[in-house]
Formats: sequence, C-alpha cells, structure tokens
Amino acid sequence: MKLLLLGGPRFLGRAIAEAALERGHELTFFNRGRTNTGLYADAEHLVGDRAGDLAALTSREWDAVVDTSGYVPRDVRVSAEALGDSDFYCFVSSVSVYADFARPIDEESPVAQLGDLPDDEITEETYGPLKALCEEAARAVFGDSASIVRPGLIVGPHDPTGRFTYWPHRVARGGMVLAPAPAEEPTQIIDVRDVGDWIVSLCERRVGGVFNAAHPGVSVVVRDRAGAYADGAARGAPDAKQTADRWHLLRNGSEALRTVLEHHHRDLRQAARTAALPMASPAPEDSMVLEPTAVPEPEPRLRTSEWRSRAAQARRDARFAEAARLREQGFSIRAVALTLGVERKTVRRWLRAGHAPTWRHADRGSSILDPHRAWLEERWQAGCRNTAALWRELKRRGFPGQYSTVRAWGTRRRRQDAAVEPAGASRTSRLVKMLEPPTPRRAARLLTSELAKLSKEDRRFVTALRVRSTTIATAADLIGRFTSMVKDKTPAALDSWLHEAEASALATFAAGLRRDEDAVRAALSEPWSNGQVEGQVNRLKVVKREMYGRAGFDLLCKR
Repeated sequence: MKLLLLGGPRFLGRAIAEAALERGHELTFFNRGRTNTGLYADAEHLVGDRAGDLAALTSREWDAVVDTSGYVPRDVRVSAEALGDSDFYCFVSSVSVYADFARPIDEESPVAQLGDLPDDEITEETYGPLKALCEEAARAVFGDSASIVRPGLIVGPHDPTGRFTYWPHRVARGGMVLAPAPAEEPTQIIDVRDVGDWIVSLCERRVGGVFNAAHPGVSVVVRDRAGAYADGAARGAPDAKQTADRWHLLRNGSEALRTVLEHHHRDLRQAARTAALPMASPAPEDSMVLEPTAVPEPEPRLRTSEWRSRAAQARRDARFAEAARLREQGFSIRAVALTLGVERKTVRRWLRAGHAPTWRHADRGSSILDPHRAWLEERWQAGCRNTAALWRELKRRGFPGQYSTVRAWGTRRRRQDAAVEPAGASRTSRLVKMLEPPTPRRAARLLTSELAKLSKEDRRFVTALRVRSTTIATAADLIGRFTSMVKDKTPAALDSWLHEAEASALATFAAGLRRDEDAVRAALSEPWSNGQVEGQVNRLKVVKREMYGRAGFDLLCKR
C-alpha cells in the first residue's frame, strides 16, 4: 500500500510510520521538514506547507492518506481537494470535539460549535470546534472513503507533552506527590503504538466512518484469585465481568500439588531409593555395591555462559535459514530485512557469507591470571577448592582481576579432575546424589511433566512415587487434568473435576475454586489472559537477579 502521512514523525506520526513500515508499506511524508528529519531514510520525504505550498502533492495519488496535522478547516479542505484522486483519507481528530462531557459520549454525541470565535486561531476554546469543522471538510471531499479517528489522551514513547508519562516516573521516586483534583475523576489513556497500528489497519481495510479511539468503560477484569483482587475489581468496576487469569490458575494448581507433597516427605525419600535400586547390585542394602555397566557416563555439564552462547547461536542460525529461504523465494533484501526485523546490510552480509555470524573470539593469548597459575595449582592440589577463598588470597598477593576470572579457572579445573576421576568413584557419587529425594517443588514439576521428556532417572522416580502413594498419584492426575482443562478451555469438565478434587488431597484447592467459580468458569471460556504481562514481569525479575537486584528503572529500559 502506498501511504501518505501529512505531518512529521514526532509522536503519533512516528507510531503510524513504524506500524506502516513494519507491515511493508511504501511510506511518504509531507511536512515542513523541521522535525526528526533524519528518521526513516527509506521513506519518501516531500517538503511543503499545507497552509499554502502544496506543489509537492500536485499530480500525485496514494492508496491512503493519514492526516495528523489538520487543525484549521481551510487547510484540511485544500489538502483533501489536492489529494482527491487518492483512494482513502483518514483524519486524526480528537475527543475534544464533543460538546458535553458531563454525560457518557459515543460517536453520535453532539459536537461543539465554533460560534463567533475565529476559524483560524487555535486556542483552548477553539481547538475542539475547529477539529469538528476539519472533520466536515475531510468528509465533504472523500465522503464514505473518509475515516475520522477521535483519540483521547494518547501516551507512550516520544510523547513531547509529558502529560501522562510524568506521573509514573514521579510516583516511582516515592514521597509526597501533588496530584490533580478531583481525585475521583477517571482518566482513560491509550498507547500511541496501539493507535498507530489501528490507524494503519483502517487504511488497509478502507474502513470509513467516525470512531472514538477509546472505550467507554471497563467490561472485563482479568485478575489473580486472591480475595483482595476480587474485592478491588468489584469496587472499581462493578459492572465488569471478572475473569480468573489462566496463568495464575496453572500456578495455583502446581502450588496445590506441592502442598500435598510437603506432607509426604517419607514417600519422596522411599521413592528416590527405589528409583536408585536398578543402579545397585543385589548385594545387601548397606554395602551399596554397584553394577559397573548400570550407569551411563553423564554428559559434560555446560556453564551458564556456554549454554547462553549456544542458544544465541541457534537463534542466529534460525534467522539466517529464514533469510535464505525468503531470498530463494524472490524476496528483496529490503523485504527480508523488514520481515526479520534486522538491518538490510546485516541480511546482505549474512547471505554473502553463507552462514550466520558465530561471534567466536580468537585466542586472546596471555591472561592476567598467568603469573599466578603455579600458585593456584599448588593451592588446588593442597585441597583448597573454594574459588572465592582463592580469589581473596590472590587479591592479597596483588592480583588485579575480578572473582569471575578465578571462578572460570576453577570450573575448568574441576572438569579436568572429573575427566581423570575413577569410574567407580563417579558412579558412587552419582548414586549418592540420586538417593537424595527431590524437593516438593521439583517433585511437583516432575509429576506434571510429560514422561517422554524426563530423563530415565526422573521417570523411575515418578513411577516409584506413584506406585508408593495412591494419594499423590490421584492428586497428580487431577492436576494434570486441571492443566489440560485450563489450556484447552473446556468449562464443561469443571463440575466433574471439582467433585473428584473435593474428595481428594486437593480438597482445599477445590474449595477455593468453588468460592471463585464464576471467575474460573469465565477463564475457561473467555479469550482474555495476563500471560504476556506475567511473562514480561518474569523477564524483568530475571534481569534484576542477574544484576544482583540493583537494576533501576532507567537501566531496565536499556536492557
């Protein structure tokens, strides 16, 4: 689609441009060339002034035009007439066009009238009425091929006004906050990226008419099952339908199974011993004589950094494969770059090389640890295997490096020791580890995982635990069915499940679901879920843990 944007890429215009380019549309800007002129080099930029210089638009036509800079009716009418050969015109107006905000408004509500006020001077009093007249000017030229969008309070990235973004930043600092009155007055916001994406969708589908880019109220509240959330939702949005969040329901089920396991520590210990029996010979239990061929040698464990490096390389390889596939299908370099979300020069470099970059570092040669290797080896052989203690001793000896350097050396040294460790000692230590029962949390995860995806040792443990305790087996089966019921959204199965759960060790969990049954049923039938939000929250928590909890708001934004 050929899209013309009347206005600069400052705030809403920038969001519209991002959405249009992301979808592969051909974008043209028409403005005075004063704002963010360095952005979007791939787009066409026409310089002019809609108040009197429209020469750049002469004899041109586009599939759709989006007008974000129309404030004076005369300018909108002249611009629309100059673009009359274009197929569609979307004018961005404002909810300020409405005459009365004391009552609920919709697209049919009366608009404000200009009266005796000047029609070319934009003030607080004339802004709304002028926008209403601009709407009439656009519809007079394009008729049903005109779409009028009336946004409310737009917020988000690159907002030059700070009308809303000031508040979350200010509240995050804490302390006394001077808030606008009246406190009970509701304020509805809309993200600029949502507005931009929606406007591009209107242009793609040529949807004419008048639309408020806002919702008249809250119709659905997706929440955790805690009573405080239910009470808050009922008081804040009494007419809204409350829906239990499916992510939290799955988590609640896992926690309920873990609670059952916390009362069966003896069964966990006995199941762990039973699972280890195939690794021992028929000799007396206290001798623990091992069958030499019973235990396969474990694969070397990867360090976290190595695991991340391999995962990142796998992602790069997958993106290269997709780039090569698209290129073979005839896509241009630009189209491939837009599809994958990377720079064109990156795609071109990958295709020329024939593979994704490996980012393997060349051998750096010497290390700041080299002068101390002999001393470290001596201390290691003497039995000091604590890398933190070794690092502290090295610091006293003048070592300038960080603890991570010594820790990496210790990890490599342990691997060398493991490579020459006698086979019998390795199997003995492994068997001792297997005799240790898993924690209730890990046992709950094992019980709710697919057996085919578990290791042989974990499968033996799960089988032994189910055989030993019918209570645990029943609870695990019920949680498995509950998980499938939530994921597949089958509300018809809830009644029978609750009846069985109330007669099992999950009776407390079932009673809680009964108390919140309407919200739970809604979760099994409605499409709403907080899964995406919870995933982003979990991601932020992981980032903060990696940085020892010191990540502030500004740093998190950069990560």
